[in-house]
Amino acid sequence: MTSFVVMLIQHFGTHSEKSNSEVGTDRRAVRCATARPAVAPYHQQGNLLSGQVLRTRRLLLFFVIAGAWGLRAADGDWQTWTQASWTQNVGNALDASLRFEPRMTRDVSLFSYYEIEPALAWRYSPRWKFTLGYERDETIEPAPSVMHVPSLSTTLTVPVKTWNFSNVFRLEFDVPESSGTAWYPAYVNTSELATSWRMGSMNLQPYVFEETDYNLRDGFFFENHLGIGLGVPIATHWMARAYFMRLDEKTASGWEWHPVLGFQIAAKF
Repeated sequence: MTSFVVMLIQHFGTHSEKSNSEVGTDRRAVRCATARPAVAPYHQQGNLLSGQVLRTRRLLLFFVIAGAWGLRAADGDWQTWTQASWTQNVGNALDASLRFEPRMTRDVSLFSYYEIEPALAWRYSPRWKFTLGYERDETIEPAPSVMHVPSLSTTLTVPVKTWNFSNVFRLEFDVPESSGTAWYPAYVNTSELATSWRMGSMNLQPYVFEETDYNLRDGFFFENHLGIGLGVPIATHWMARAYFMRLDEKTASGWEWHPVLGFQIAAKF
């Protein structure tokens, strides 16, 4: 019995000494680690790299979805919409802008339409902006016509975590230059949800958007835009955007939709 107790004492004594030795080793390791320069561990560096890979995969998936959507059979022809805009601060919270947008139709083979719009915007707060504009729309093909479109709009911008939501409430008055066609008021609602992805030194800005046009005089929807796009800052004050959009138009024979590739370049000072 005595020898058994001695064996137990020796066992626990050895275990205790080993534990104390391990504690001392751990403390020395902590002191050594504290003395080293602050360098990210390999597993953290791997996490950073995997984050970039994940964002790249999201970007590729982003374009695959847009491309697959565009390959679906469309009712109408392919189109391209190209837009250039310039915005200049003219004092306090006032911004003057000019927008020009030519469009190609008939499977991108014919220049058939363009818009030009000067506007003046007042930034009431970071969330609210009010704009007064005048738009001139000219159709070249199939039948030449001109539309004058004065407008009033309000823009609401709301940040939601890493996303930025904006909505434009626009009241416009479509006045044909031809005296044989009546003018009508229209309401245009444009919503956009955008975020930001960091890839190396580049700051990519993917976004989705939808625009709905409603004829207030006759009481029907006549156009809808639904799209997905990507913005890339190309220089200080300059932003480039590319998007794919589904354009639905109400015609005499019913609704038809067109796939649209859009390109935009905007300067803001």
